[in-house]
Amino acid sequence: MLWQQISGLKHLQELIMSYDEWREVDGSETEARVSVLEALQPNRNLMRLTINDYRGNSFPNWLGGHHLPNLVSLEFLGCKLCSQLPPLGQYPSLKKLSISGCHGVEIIGSEFCGYNSSNVPFKSLETLRVEHMYEWKEWLCLEGFPLLQELCIKHCPKLKSALPQHLPCLQKLEIIDCEELEASIPKAANISELELKRCDGILINELPSSLKRVILCGTQVITTTLEKILDSSAFLEELEVEDFFGQNLEWSSLDMCSCNSLRTLTITGWHSSSLPFALHLFTNLNSLVLYNCPWLESFLGRQLPSNLGSLRIERCPNLMASIEEWGLFQLKSLKQFSLSDDFEILESFPEERLLPSSINSLELTNCSNLRIINYKGLLHLTSLESLYIDECPCLESLPEEGLPRSLSTLSIHDCPLLKQLYQKEQGERWHTISHIPYVTIS
Repeated sequence: MLWQQISGLKHLQELIMSYDEWREVDGSETEARVSVLEALQPNRNLMRLTINDYRGNSFPNWLGGHHLPNLVSLEFLGCKLCSQLPPLGQYPSLKKLSISGCHGVEIIGSEFCGYNSSNVPFKSLETLRVEHMYEWKEWLCLEGFPLLQELCIKHCPKLKSALPQHLPCLQKLEIIDCEELEASIPKAANISELELKRCDGILINELPSSLKRVILCGTQVITTTLEKILDSSAFLEELEVEDFFGQNLEWSSLDMCSCNSLRTLTITGWHSSSLPFALHLFTNLNSLVLYNCPWLESFLGRQLPSNLGSLRIERCPNLMASIEEWGLFQLKSLKQFSLSDDFEILESFPEERLLPSSINSLELTNCSNLRIINYKGLLHLTSLESLYIDECPCLESLPEEGLPRSLSTLSIHDCPLLKQLYQKEQGERWHTISHIPYVTIS
């Protein structure tokens, strides 16, 4: 029999059991197939086990005992009919546990930790991921996890409570699409990555100064959390905020001295006319991305960080109207500039003395009304090495006077008028760009 063969493989280290090809069958056949897994009982040397789309009402008994002392990784995927998870807390070597799509589970209770109260539950676990648990409402097994480094809870819309509170080794925390969750984030002095999306009931009482990367999504989360993060995270390097729909915020009392470490800032879907902080106060900011901010009119303070090296602006029509006020020409560290204008603001770009001579990469995408690449605006870009033009259907031609001599890469995509003129050897103006080492036109 199959399970006897597998059990006899003494050196088998990884086993994946997938039932995804099961058809709807009568009860007797389903019961027979479930009995196969019950009788399996893999050998003690197994280190990695995945059970995918299991159709039984309960997990096999051998998963709850001490039959797999060397198990390091365990995954339950799409075991939709099981209403209770096996007692896994006493597995001595388990480091990674992933539970996804077990829709029958409403409560994760004390049985999950195991039945030996004298031992610390999940004493070796480092990564715990619980995703797509659409009926899960309560988490009652909150003790243990002394070595847990990564906790991810995603797409659990009915989860109301709670979260483990003492996780001394936690480094990464993700809570995404848990709209009903009302709980405090764990107390963990070593968290370096924090991602909170669409979980407006989450409470943050205190934050460690060790945070390096933060992603926030949702008006309530941003309003209640962002100020605390900017005010207390001495090592923050990367910040991303998404989907803010609210009134204008302004945190004039914010101590920006604590934000000198910030290197990357991405703002997506900011539906307000201004940002709540002056960008130039992030003195070491290297990369700034603004995407889909239709109401944003200007930068608070009207200045960009002096050390900015990369700037990308996309779908920000009101902000684009004031581009000449951004002070780009003064940014002597700016190397990469990317612009997208599908709101038809620009007909000509770049204007004279708009961009600094330090630019080595210029990207224009989806500029639906752009007709002219301005030679005078390119003339002083003596460091320009790469020019990328994509989806600019009205762009008629490249400057007749030529492109900067420093240019080594030219990429043109979905620009029909340019393709006709500059396609290799056949276009009537191909000879004007043939000297550029790397040319792509498609």
